[in-house]
This record gives sequence, C-alpha cells and structure tokens, in this order.
Amino acid sequence: MVEALEFIEANARLIRLEAVKLMEFYQNNPQALRVLLPEVKALAVALPVGQTDLRKQEELNALRDRLYRLHVRVKKPLEDNSAEALRREFF
Repeated sequence: MVEALEFIEANARLIRLEAVKLMEFYQNNPQALRVLLPEVKALAVALPVGQTDLRKQEELNALRDRLYRLHVRVKKPLEDNSAEALRREFF
C-alpha cells in the first residue's frame, strides 16, 4: 500500500517539478515557449497533441477523485468536526 502511494506521490512531484521549470523558463522567455503552446495545452488535459477525446483527462480526474475519497475515508473516524466531515464528503 505504502509503495503504491509513494509511486503516485513521486510521479506527481516529478510532474510538478517539470511544470515549475517550464513556468520559470516561460517567465524569462515567453516568446520561446509560445511555439509550444499547443503541446502544453494538450499536456494540461493529458492528451496527445491534436486528440479531442477527453478519456485521459477523465482518467486523471478520476484518479485524483479516488485518492481524495480514500483520504476522506481514512480521516473520517478521526474527524471531530461533523460539519467539516460533511463538507469533505459532499463538496
């Protein structure tokens, strides 16, 4: 279980690191990165460039949602604020 979560977390960190590097580069060289805009937009929805199918984006959102729900389930027995627990469960 821990290995699976560490794998997900490590990949998320690497994705974030690369995104931060690109953002920093863009701030210093906006014209250079502008030519890559279609590819960056495609990555934002986890799709190959030019593909209009949203399955990959939905899969990524579903993964995030499942992880969030697992977190809520694990934390729920420890929650002492019922209003906060309801907010997490339904919003």
